[in-house]
Amino acid sequence: MKKISKKQIIFSAGSLVLITSMVLGITFYRSNKVTDAEEAATDETVIVSRQNLKKTLCLTGTIAAADSCSVTSDIIDTTVKKVCVKVGDRVKKDDVIAELDPLGMQQALDLANSNLNLTLQKNALELEAAKRTYDNALSQAAEMETRKQQEESQAQTEAAEAKDKLKSTFEKREAVYAEQKTDHSDVNALKDQVDRLTDNSRRAEKNVSDSEEIYDEAVALRDKRRTELSSETDSYQEAAATGDGTVSPSLQNQYDEAKRALEDAEQQVANAKEELDRAKDNRTNTSNRLEDTNKKLTDQQSDLDETKSKKSEADTLYETAKTDLKTAETNEQTARYGLLDLQRENAKTIAESKDAIESALLAGTTSELTARQEVEKAQAMLDKCTIKAPADGVVVSVDVKEGEAYKGTQIAMISDDSGYKVQAVADQYDIGDITKGLKVRVETQAAGDEVMKGYLSFVSPIPLSQTPSVESADSQAVQTASQKNNGYAIEAAIHNPSDRIRIGMNAKLTIVIDSAKDVLALPDNAT
Repeated sequence: MKKISKKQIIFSAGSLVLITSMVLGITFYRSNKVTDAEEAATDETVIVSRQNLKKTLCLTGTIAAADSCSVTSDIIDTTVKKVCVKVGDRVKKDDVIAELDPLGMQQALDLANSNLNLTLQKNALELEAAKRTYDNALSQAAEMETRKQQEESQAQTEAAEAKDKLKSTFEKREAVYAEQKTDHSDVNALKDQVDRLTDNSRRAEKNVSDSEEIYDEAVALRDKRRTELSSETDSYQEAAATGDGTVSPSLQNQYDEAKRALEDAEQQVANAKEELDRAKDNRTNTSNRLEDTNKKLTDQQSDLDETKSKKSEADTLYETAKTDLKTAETNEQTARYGLLDLQRENAKTIAESKDAIESALLAGTTSELTARQEVEKAQAMLDKCTIKAPADGVVVSVDVKEGEAYKGTQIAMISDDSGYKVQAVADQYDIGDITKGLKVRVETQAAGDEVMKGYLSFVSPIPLSQTPSVESADSQAVQTASQKNNGYAIEAAIHNPSDRIRIGMNAKLTIVIDSAKDVLALPDNAT
């Protein structure tokens, strides 16, 4: 169930009281005016019924496009070169409406482009000079730093060499000290070794003599065993050749024993010969070692004499190396500090050169930006010589002619006829009841009985006599017609425009100011 607001209840009650008062007033009036003859007549009865009531305001207005735009140009004091449209033409956005003489604008653009080219060339030269200064600073810094680094490297190398030389001379001196000590020990050790090798040589000689005797005895025994085996072999062969060819067991045993005895004797000879050879080798080795050791002893005694002179020389070299190292370390420190000072100076020079490049870039960017802005401004002004439609619509007025001077006035008016509105003027006595958003009905002779609906889209807060001049031709007509009665301009948007309406038609505008549903009311002809 629809909820009734308090405002509606108050309005309905007020309407009922108003209607009741009207009925009572009419009855009272009639009771006072009737004559005696009328009193005899039959009274007429009026039926009070419940109806939906509306409070409306009817105005006469003009059909206008939903939106209109005035076409103008910022270019003034030039000539209209060409007009491309006429009233009634339908145009699309960016269609050319007219063309203004571009000569002055083209000259300004050419001048701006020339200035831009000069600015770019100047900026390029200044930037290139700054870069050359920077590159020279880098090159000189690198070259000078390389020399200083070479000097430092050379000083470091000399210091390292001096340190190595000191270490080497120290080690050599220590080695000479150790060598001298070792030589004393070696000489004594070699003397002891010569004595031991002399004893060993005597024993080796005796071992050779003993081994020769044993070898001779083994050879004599082997020869004896050969003779015995030869005799047994003859007996064995003779026995095998007689009779039935068989040999007696005893004879066989004798032959085998003689053969084994010879083999043992030959083995003893071989062993004795091997032992003799070892004794001779030992004698030779011992003799050689003794000879070598005697030679070493002689050499070591010479080395000991040389070591004594080396010790004095090593002491002198060590002291010289210490002095050289101190000098090299001083030179290294001086070279290192010189390199650091040079690097700081080079860094400052390079930074200043780099800052000069940045300054040149910034100055160039600023001047180029200014020059490009001038070009863009000149290009924009040149583009404005070609007047284009700001939106789709129909041309409703053309206000310039080819060949005439243009002073910045309206060139053409374009209306968007895809939608319509009604422009009207409300009297100052009615404007207080009108607010934006109220529902309206629109009727025209062209549309016949077709009623179009809409709403109030604009209610002027000031009278037309105080309204600044507007660009719309329709609005100017309404303003001129209404300045006499000091009316207020209003506009109503149409929801469902008829296909038969056109811009400029007269229209009846009915504004629904208030309404009430289901209230008591008298017919319009009630008396």
